[in-house]
Amino acid sequence: MKKVLFLLFITFQLSAFSQVEMKYTTSSEILPNWSQLMYGENPDAGEVIEAYTNYYKKNKLVKNIQLM
Repeated sequence: MKKVLFLLFITFQLSAFSQVEMKYTTSSEILPNWSQLMYGENPDAGEVIEAYTNYYKKNKLVKNIQLM
Protein backbone atom coordinates (compact mmCIF):
# COMPACT_ATOMS: atom_id res chain seq x y z
CA MET A 1 0.00 0.00 0.00
CA LYS A 2 2.85 2.38 0.80
CA LYS A 3 4.41 1.70 -2.60
CA VAL A 4 1.17 2.53 -4.38
CA LEU A 5 0.76 5.77 -2.44
CA PHE A 6 4.39 6.67 -3.10
CA LEU A 7 3.95 6.08 -6.86
CA LEU A 8 0.77 8.15 -6.90
CA PHE A 9 2.50 10.94 -5.02
CA ILE A 10 5.42 10.96 -7.47
CA THR A 11 3.06 10.88 -10.45
CA PHE A 12 1.10 13.87 -9.18
CA GLN A 13 4.28 15.79 -8.46
CA LEU A 14 5.61 15.25 -11.96
CA SER A 15 2.35 16.23 -13.59
CA ALA A 16 2.29 19.53 -11.68
CA PHE A 17 5.11 20.86 -13.86
CA SER A 18 3.73 21.53 -17.32
CA GLN A 19 4.76 23.75 -20.17
CA VAL A 20 4.29 27.43 -19.50
CA GLU A 21 3.29 29.67 -22.38
CA MET A 22 5.81 32.41 -22.97
CA LYS A 23 3.95 35.72 -23.13
CA TYR A 24 4.95 38.17 -25.85
CA THR A 25 4.31 41.87 -25.89
CA THR A 26 2.82 42.87 -29.22
CA SER A 27 4.40 46.31 -28.98
CA SER A 28 7.91 44.85 -29.16
CA GLU A 29 9.92 46.07 -32.15
CA ILE A 30 11.90 42.82 -32.21
CA LEU A 31 8.89 40.72 -33.23
CA PRO A 32 8.06 40.48 -36.93
CA ASN A 33 4.74 41.81 -38.18
CA TRP A 34 3.12 38.36 -38.44
CA SER A 35 3.79 37.57 -34.78
CA GLN A 36 2.47 40.94 -33.69
CA LEU A 37 -0.71 40.12 -35.59
CA MET A 38 -0.87 36.62 -34.12
CA TYR A 39 -0.45 37.73 -30.49
CA GLY A 40 -2.62 40.81 -30.90
CA GLU A 41 -6.22 41.09 -29.85
CA ASN A 42 -8.68 39.24 -32.14
CA PRO A 43 -6.18 37.89 -34.71
CA ASP A 44 -7.39 37.06 -38.23
CA ALA A 45 -5.92 33.68 -39.23
CA GLY A 46 -5.82 34.48 -42.95
CA GLU A 47 -4.03 37.77 -42.37
CA VAL A 48 -1.48 36.14 -40.04
CA ILE A 49 -0.75 33.34 -42.53
CA GLU A 50 -0.32 35.83 -45.38
CA ALA A 51 2.01 38.03 -43.31
CA TYR A 52 3.99 34.93 -42.21
CA THR A 53 4.37 33.72 -45.80
CA ASN A 54 5.47 37.14 -47.02
CA TYR A 55 7.96 37.50 -44.15
CA TYR A 56 9.68 34.19 -44.89
CA LYS A 57 9.82 34.89 -48.62
CA LYS A 58 12.20 37.71 -47.74
CA ASN A 59 13.90 36.33 -44.58
CA LYS A 60 15.71 33.09 -43.84
CA LEU A 61 14.13 30.82 -41.20
CA VAL A 62 16.42 30.71 -38.17
CA LYS A 63 15.54 28.18 -35.49
CA ASN A 64 15.88 29.22 -31.88
CA ILE A 65 17.32 27.12 -29.05
CA GLN A 66 15.43 25.69 -26.13
CA LEU A 67 16.72 26.96 -22.81
CA MET A 68 14.77 24.52 -20.66
